[in-house]
Amino acid sequence: MCIRDSPTVNYSSTSNKIISVENKVFVLETNGEIEIGGLKKTFTVLLNCTYDDEMKTISFVGRKDITMSMFNIEKPTAFFGQLKTMDELNVIFNMSFTKQ
Repeated sequence: MCIRDSPTVNYSSTSNKIISVENKVFVLETNGEIEIGGLKKTFTVLLNCTYDDEMKTISFVGRKDITMSMFNIEKPTAFFGQLKTMDELNVIFNMSFTKQ
């Protein structure tokens, strides 16, 4: 499959668990499904989280290593196949939410 055919990536959380807390920092284990190109895969992701009382903001940072082949994505090439990409992808999560 070519990623241009279905460029959307969706993540749906099925369960979350705080696994450690220290002051205003905690680690969240989130389980869910990542959907790419119509294929869904179940993953567990650890997120480092912080809460800022003054700004009323919560932030989540994490990463998950996946491969294009997990989702049947053709690896892109350039220069008539002379430049090739690796199969590995590093998905980085960096989200912040502020209470209004």
